[in-house]
Amino acid sequence: MVKLVSDKQYHPTKAHKKLFRKICEKWIDRLSLNDFKAYYDTEELDSAYGACIADLPGQVVSLILADTWDEKITDEMVIATARHEVLELLLQPLWHAVLCRELNVDWAISQRHSAVRRLEAVFDKLKV
Repeated sequence: MVKLVSDKQYHPTKAHKKLFRKICEKWIDRLSLNDFKAYYDTEELDSAYGACIADLPGQVVSLILADTWDEKITDEMVIATARHEVLELLLQPLWHAVLCRELNVDWAISQRHSAVRRLEAVFDKLKV
């Protein structure tokens, strides 16, 4: 999370919101996270430029762009925020297990391998 410290406030434009959604969709596709139904919104966030709120059993995610920023918003900042939130989605199953203390070793290994396979697919597309 990025700490907001300035007294001046900036708000994302329609173009920023459209870019956020476009980049989220791009990375959801690249990471093969299409099994989630994604919703996009802007709202007030404490000390962050974005948020990822996932309902794992329902396979639904809300990807949120902060409505108030402490610095002038650039496309690069929106792109980085979108990518960051989708990476949060990638790791949600492991985070959920830790929070619920349902960490089964075999399950954790399968989730780790699932994340690795998704990242390998990205690298294969990039020829890295």
